[in-house]
Amino acid sequence: MLAADIPRRLRSGPEGVNRLSEWLAECGVALVVEPGFSGGKLDGIAVVGANGQRIIGLSIRLDRFDSLIFTLLHEIAHILNGDIDSPDEICIDEALGESAETSQRENAANAVAATCLFPNGLDIPSKPTAQWVSVAAHDAGVHPSLVIGQVQRRRKKWTFLKESIPKVRDRFEEQWT
Repeated sequence: MLAADIPRRLRSGPEGVNRLSEWLAECGVALVVEPGFSGGKLDGIAVVGANGQRIIGLSIRLDRFDSLIFTLLHEIAHILNGDIDSPDEICIDEALGESAETSQRENAANAVAATCLFPNGLDIPSKPTAQWVSVAAHDAGVHPSLVIGQVQRRRKKWTFLKESIPKVRDRFEEQWT
């Protein structure tokens, strides 16, 4: 399944994110990536177009590799979970990870995204270190920032190794001009 493969295809970091559209197109899903909206908190959206095509929209408002990948996997999960089946259905996700998700549908999408990132789970120690992050990322076959992002999200430690998370905005700027 592509969703579970994406984190491993991008284990070296954001260098390959421009291939996401191509990979998703092979599965019949269109991808739109936007820089974000001033003052907005939109992270992602999953919809069905009038022609029946599934479309995922992503915002780069946070400019973080881990956020981009988690949000993409979350939106793919909405498609896989059957949350959108017709053009009148839409999943809009704002500020993923910044507030308590209340919807069962959102929790289910988060669970699928986390499983795609770490199929064998990710047991975070009480005091994670940079060395632990490196080992956990290697064992999972993912970029270390994906581990860091999960530590930040699950433990609400937003500054944990924040400087180690690569930016992604510059990877998409050419398509926006």
